[in-house]
Amino acid sequence: MAAAGVAYGSHPRYRPYPQCQETSVEQLACIPAHWRAERLGRIGTFSKGYGGNKGDEVPEGIPCVRYGDLYTTHRYFITSTRRCISPEQASAYASVRYGEVLFAASGETFEEIGKSAVCLIRPDVRCGGDTIIFRPKVEFLARFLGYATDSHSAAAQKAAMGTGTTIKHIAADRLKSLVIAVAPVQEQGAIASFLDRETAKIDALVAKKERLIELLLEKRTALIARAVTEGLDPQVPMKDSGVEWLGKIPAHWTTRRLRSTVLARQNGVWGEEPDGVDDLPCIRAADFDRLMFRATLAGAPLRSIKQRDAETRGLRAGDLLIEGSGGGEEQPVGMVVLYDDKTSAVCSNFVGRITVAPGFSPRYLTYLHAALYAIRLTTRSIKQTTGLQNLDSESYLNEVVALAPEPEQIAIAAHLDRETSRIDALVGKVRDAIAQLRELRSATVSAAVTGKIDVRREAAT
Repeated sequence: MAAAGVAYGSHPRYRPYPQCQETSVEQLACIPAHWRAERLGRIGTFSKGYGGNKGDEVPEGIPCVRYGDLYTTHRYFITSTRRCISPEQASAYASVRYGEVLFAASGETFEEIGKSAVCLIRPDVRCGGDTIIFRPKVEFLARFLGYATDSHSAAAQKAAMGTGTTIKHIAADRLKSLVIAVAPVQEQGAIASFLDRETAKIDALVAKKERLIELLLEKRTALIARAVTEGLDPQVPMKDSGVEWLGKIPAHWTTRRLRSTVLARQNGVWGEEPDGVDDLPCIRAADFDRLMFRATLAGAPLRSIKQRDAETRGLRAGDLLIEGSGGGEEQPVGMVVLYDDKTSAVCSNFVGRITVAPGFSPRYLTYLHAALYAIRLTTRSIKQTTGLQNLDSESYLNEVVALAPEPEQIAIAAHLDRETSRIDALVGKVRDAIAQLRELRSATVSAAVTGKIDVRREAAT
């Protein structure tokens, strides 16, 4: 046991416990002298979750948690659910009681494998398959258990327990070895109350910054729309465009169909599995940078492309790529991005390649398409089939738009490059601040539930 007053952890605001003891778990290091380091297998039991499929879900009924919800919806606690099942289906699902912890048994990364949350719903909750249920045998404050089992120290232990390649898995037998620091029950309440209050403060700051990002992006969208429909000179004479959604445009601009800006259009190609000889990056809609309106090569898969296809369908800097299939309610199909790289590449079969006609600036057209996408003009040309959206590009390119003379297009694009860059820099700084706040949140939780800081006095104030 360490002597009184020895600090075994540090935090800019909170004092350490006066005495500590070392543990054999690297992620915990030292814990307060009156706490216990316990393996979950010694203080509770594990069972596998099971259940049907999404077809069982109903608008109202018994709350149900699926493993994916532990990654997307629940953070430390399950206080409500996005899904319900009917009472008639309940017996086909595993039961989760108040105070029990639900772990995700699979995931995409080792860092997040075993994501967990404690159930704070009474009286009846069910869970689906690919989950693991931990039922404590000793007395715990549920909120403390929720924080402790998904803290930094717990996540690091779970990461080392994961197995698999493409999909990562974690087994109940391995989770039995997960060690948490167990404080006396009364102290658990003080720690949970402290964390409830402190995390709520941080969450409120994060929400304000996220709202600031929304406002900045709204300003960015409005800036683009104004420039490509009204130009840069507020004093220029205006005329009625004759297009209802467009309104008035500069008098010297013309209204033409989008197809007039297209020299050629062709579908992409998916090719074969890479062979190390004829491989080229194949850009998918997933490789679209939807903020910068550019195609990115960083995550594009390599595909073996026949020489003829590489010659006739190979991308050139200045091509536009249009998303043909995919989309969803919040992100409909039809995004257009610019390919401005000199690397040899192709686009996938769900993406169309547009060669820009002479007399048009590709960068300007990129902004024009972005403005049309932002006002959801593309949705008029979408056909829906069993959850998949398909863009009728002939219909979309038949839309009438306002077009500036080419020198003005170049000036507008340069102006938008400068102004959007300034907004993007601000957004980047705010996102960095959010990341720091979230890291502070996680660090505070971990420090409190592993006894690196003594918050008993803080919880009482």
